[in-house]
Amino acid sequence: MTLIELLTVVSIIAVLLSILVPAINTARISVLNKQGSMQFQRFIHALRDYYSEYQSYPPFIPLTENEAAVFNLAAGDNGQNFIRALTGKEPGGAPLTDEHLALNPKRVVFLETSAEDFFREENTGDRDESHLADIFNNKDIFILLENPTDENRRIPKNIFPS
Repeated sequence: MTLIELLTVVSIIAVLLSILVPAINTARISVLNKQGSMQFQRFIHALRDYYSEYQSYPPFIPLTENEAAVFNLAAGDNGQNFIRALTGKEPGGAPLTDEHLALNPKRVVFLETSAEDFFREENTGDRDESHLADIFNNKDIFILLENPTDENRRIPKNIFPS
């Protein structure tokens, strides 16, 4: 094999790789987006089931008094209370303590969590079972809740841009 043939083969392989790598990366991002969407669908269904059982949503701490229907799961105890209310267990899997039993008095499991649902520490990669995160490891998860029968839980129309 001559040097020209070898360079030709290498250049053909380089061209093929330059076509394949972006396509593979696009497919990977598409899969992650779909996984994130499915994760939030699980959260939504769990919240709906919770509402069906208790006729109210879990008590969350609002971001501000003016936006009583917008909740950040990374703020305060919201993430841990979300886990307690929807799994019927303490973060980490222990049974609900008497202090938190009001969040899910019947200890009904509305949501099964997996390792991918929890925040991954940047340095160690360990999962923190007390903080939820999306598939991209974002802890700032916001929930909009609306209960038409409760004026305090109605979504203010000014949240959505026109």
